[in-house]
Amino acid sequence: MVRGTSIIINNSKNKILLYLRDDNPLIDYPNMWSLPGGHIEANETPQECIEREIKEELGIELKNIKHFVTSNFQYGEEHTFYIKSDIDIDNINLKEGQGLEWFGKEDMGQMNLAYEDKSIALKFLKSGL
Repeated sequence: MVRGTSIIINNSKNKILLYLRDDNPLIDYPNMWSLPGGHIEANETPQECIEREIKEELGIELKNIKHFVTSNFQYGEEHTFYIKSDIDIDNINLKEGQGLEWFGKEDMGQMNLAYEDKSIALKFLKSGL
């Protein structure tokens, strides 16, 4: 079973930042949109993991992130965090993945996202946080 983290970066237009996974058949869910995140390493807390993953993948440091939900899925446990931020994605130099884009509730309703990210993102948008 996998222990992972993800983060919902929610902007002032109530859109969520998704990243397009690499188009590599050797990874899970290649060429699909997902919440940024990754696997928890040994002796790492979920919060330490998401902070490390965001720095590795997006090259940015996020402060004051908050825990949203911990979910158990057939593949393992997922700790999801959130932050309100209007990150300028045009100034991000991705270290992993193919691209970043802001998506609203209507957009995500029509999309297939990696893992269980769609259900988590829609749950967040309905929560009013």
